[in-house]
Amino acid sequence: MDWLAWPWLRPALQLEAREAGLGQALACSDTEDSAELEEVPACSRGSRWGVTARVRSELSEFVSVAAQSGYARVVEPGSPRARDDGRALVELKLRPVESLRLGARLQWKDEDLAERTRLRQEVRTTVDLGWTLLSSTTARGRYAWVVDLKDARAAKTPPDAPRHLFHLEVETRF
Repeated sequence: MDWLAWPWLRPALQLEAREAGLGQALACSDTEDSAELEEVPACSRGSRWGVTARVRSELSEFVSVAAQSGYARVVEPGSPRARDDGRALVELKLRPVESLRLGARLQWKDEDLAERTRLRQEVRTTVDLGWTLLSSTTARGRYAWVVDLKDARAAKTPPDAPRHLFHLEVETRF
């Protein structure tokens, strides 16, 4: 749901609800007297319930900024416990001339706020560049730097080394 508060401010709220296996019979592992049911590790088929708040502002025809924060309660299929996920981002978009688009984004993601050793926890910095060369040719480039924030002292699998990602795309229309 977007709401245009003022011409230069646009807050938004997104609600998310996913429930796997609705309307199906659910076999639990603690049910007795069935050999088939012992193979099912837990009662949950999985779910995700979340909320995300976003504020975007068009400061001018050439500049826009956005900030977003999100929280989700997740139960993985077969898992007996829920986890809390969090994410946040800050974004800046510039269009200094008609043929050039620039963007920058700082993003944080944590797949289990209570624990720092198991799932993905990262910070990602991205810079985008789009340039329309002719009316029929556009070049886009993206550079991202990703840092894994997982605690290396206690993790079963070591954190990933910092990554540098490049993406180049050329589009022509005829």
